[in-house]
Amino acid sequence: MAFVLRLFIALIVLGSGLRVFGSTDPAAQQLLISARQKANLFEGQNNPFQLDVDFIAQQRVPSRGHLTLKWKEKDKWWDKVVMGDFEQIEVRNGEKLYTKRNINFTPARIKELTSLIHFADGSETLLVKKQRERTENGTRLLCLRVDGKVRGKNHEVCLSFVSHDIVSDDWQEPPDQKRTELYKDYVDFGGHRYPRNLELIVNGSKVITATVGELTNAAIDQSLLVAPDGAIERR
Repeated sequence: MAFVLRLFIALIVLGSGLRVFGSTDPAAQQLLISARQKANLFEGQNNPFQLDVDFIAQQRVPSRGHLTLKWKEKDKWWDKVVMGDFEQIEVRNGEKLYTKRNINFTPARIKELTSLIHFADGSETLLVKKQRERTENGTRLLCLRVDGKVRGKNHEVCLSFVSHDIVSDDWQEPPDQKRTELYKDYVDFGGHRYPRNLELIVNGSKVITATVGELTNAAIDQSLLVAPDGAIERR
């Protein structure tokens, strides 16, 4: 009797799993994964590169800044960001991350800028639940409602219907924030496609505008992977 009961429970659980899996759209799922992999500079990159980004971040007043990232591989890179009086250098070398900054915290806008630049990370955690077509400013879009751990509620990613480039990503964060990232002016680089213009909009207000000034193949100076003096070390 116990065996029959366990079998019955197992069948219920299996059936629930099949319904969840069946609620996804396999073709749209693969389209989203391919679009994010294509846009992700930080995966499958065979050559080291340098990325330079000019940005404006809205704090009490708009603040101009610049970010330089020198990338060798996923666990070997160096970046420097300057915004007004703030300056920060981060070095990743193997398991260790070194951070040196001139104040005792990283401003929220800098964290958001970093997330914006890495917008295509985490595609494997997203599940497409619904899709719809719409036209915006004369551009035909395929918009995918997704679930996953990357963003908050009501998460929707829109792709260009023609190129399949990612055009926008919007979601809600508690308690009542609506966040939208916009990506445009894509260029080909190293087998990937990456936008030269990126924006973060929060509750209708533009809080970060980032423009790629340079994206080139460039070897990294090994001396940059050494911990800066006074840096905080984390694993």
